[in-house]
Amino acid sequence: MRMKKIGLLGLALVLALGLTGAGFAHWQDEVYIEGTVEMGDFLVGWLEVLEEDDNEDENDPIKEVGDVTQVLSLPETGVHHLPPETVYKMLTITITNGYPQYESHCKVSLKNAGTIPAHIVDVIVTPGAGLFAANEASWDLNLNPVDWELVDADGDVVLDLVICKQETLLSLICNQLEPCTAEPVDIDIEIKQDAEECHTYEFSVEIIAVQWNKADEYPFP
Repeated sequence: MRMKKIGLLGLALVLALGLTGAGFAHWQDEVYIEGTVEMGDFLVGWLEVLEEDDNEDENDPIKEVGDVTQVLSLPETGVHHLPPETVYKMLTITITNGYPQYESHCKVSLKNAGTIPAHIVDVIVTPGAGLFAANEASWDLNLNPVDWELVDADGDVVLDLVICKQETLLSLICNQLEPCTAEPVDIDIEIKQDAEECHTYEFSVEIIAVQWNKADEYPFP
């Protein structure tokens, strides 16, 4: 009888410990970590047209024949500026009533309107009305292009185009623009002897830029 009671007591202890262990096994706690990442924006483009001029005598209306216009298009607006700032991806230049040795002088500003340093890796000149191709013609001391010859369908050079930084006259390529920084750019155009009469010439200029730490990865020609 005594052994039976001891056996029952032992069984009761085992059950009690089992229940207690099960209770502890279901205790738990959780720790939460919340993080916030605010992304910057990458935005480089033409900001505004600064000047349109030519080599004609503005004091003599009879000699004011040719005309050059610059039009900005494809706008993009940054989101990290107050007030928001808009730049344009494309600059289109049109020359009307031109003639051989007519020269136009354009000035436009290029801006990094984003929050990340930008590195300019290419300048793309696209021929428009009356033109067939744009070929690199001369380079700066760093062997980056500053001069393009624009030819017609017969391969004749009809326009000579120089694009460079206004302050140094160097190419825009391999140029780093810091955030919220604008740079004035000179665009000089000369009409050559093989240009056609009664013709309108047009071309566009686009700047290709990458974030500063990716410049070495750009596939230069």
